[in-house]
Amino acid sequence: ELLADELKAGVHALAIEPAAPGERTRW
Repeated sequence: ELLADELKAGVHALAIEPAAPGERTRW
């Protein structure tokens, strides 16, 4: 469950705030 929550949070964060230039994807 924790892993699934973190994955959903990561996808949500990417959808709202894309990685800045030169910054790697968060997951």
